[in-house]
Amino acid sequence: MKKTIIIAVAALMAAMNLKAQTQGNINFRFRAGGNLSTLSGNDDAKEKIGWSLGVGVDYCLTDLFALSLDVNRDQLGCKSKALDKKLNLEYLSIGPLAKYYATPWLALQAGPEIGFLRKAKMSGINQKDAYKKTELSLPIGLSIEPKVSSKKDVALIIDLRYRLGLSNVNDEDALMDDMKNSTFTLTIGYKLGM
Repeated sequence: MKKTIIIAVAALMAAMNLKAQTQGNINFRFRAGGNLSTLSGNDDAKEKIGWSLGVGVDYCLTDLFALSLDVNRDQLGCKSKALDKKLNLEYLSIGPLAKYYATPWLALQAGPEIGFLRKAKMSGINQKDAYKKTELSLPIGLSIEPKVSSKKDVALIIDLRYRLGLSNVNDEDALMDDMKNSTFTLTIGYKLGM
């Protein structure tokens, strides 16, 4: 069984038109998917499922390194263990990513991100005044980008990131512990080369 899986993966990779990034190339990316988020520092918080949308542009500095500028819209937050309610925090985030291509189709990525709070609701009730309007985070992850068209520069993207919250999002009470977003995100999309 293991040999069959290894052979199938090797055949799939051989069938793909794998091409290294080319210095000076500009690529546009579009992604959509889901996330699993919570608020660290809050003993009552447990994970909840949300959504994620993103667009970005990459500039290839070399065949191995690229810089990316991402704009993301994410629904973060948590579930309350005691109250059985969901807190939905929606952010519009922007930030640069440094990307290292370990292979022509596998990129490791990291970079700072600033998020702007758009909505904060618990059970349909506005909670925006209880949360800070901006937050700083550090997305770290990997992106699998196999080329799917030999005639056009188009690649499929499977992007997995852990988003480490660096700043306190709580704005309600100075006596409460710091609460920071902690999120795993999985998105699927495509990349278009120019």
